[in-house]
Amino acid sequence: MEHTVTEEVTGIDIVQSQIRLAGGASLEELGLTQEKIKTSGYAMQCRVTTEVCPSFPPSLPLSILPSLPSFLPSAELGLT
Repeated sequence: MEHTVTEEVTGIDIVQSQIRLAGGASLEELGLTQEKIKTSGYAMQCRVTTEVCPSFPPSLPLSILPSLPSFLPSAELGLT
């Protein structure tokens, strides 16, 4: 999972936390113990890329739509 998705649902700046950890801070000092980390909401990240290379033509991915949890109907996201 990309760090931006994790940041979106936890409210934790992961890059800043990594820098502070590298500087000697502990997870406890940063308030990043497992029991203190709470999630809120949902986040999804999608990427669209293109290639311009005659020897490597673009192709469709095996799955166009993501598999969504049953509690999150795809119709709500306009993915029907």
